[in-house]
Amino acid sequence: MGKIIESMTRVSLSGGRVVRVWREETKLKSAYENNDVTLAIISNSQLPQDKLAEHICKLDRVNAVEVVDYKGDGVVYYPSWP
Repeated sequence: MGKIIESMTRVSLSGGRVVRVWREETKLKSAYENNDVTLAIISNSQLPQDKLAEHICKLDRVNAVEVVDYKGDGVVYYPSWP
């Protein structure tokens, strides 16, 4: 198995919720453009955590989505297991 590179995007939402998205990348860089992830999170922030995670996982190259509340409790959603 070769190297696996993932970018991680973190978005803080109202009420203390935090969403983290891990996305497969082809190169190691100092910064990644994941504006579509950020926009999808903000646009769908009213969804319950399980539905939000499921929705974000439909984006290209997303390997995992974590949605947690202000206490750090939540869910990690994997669209498939590598």
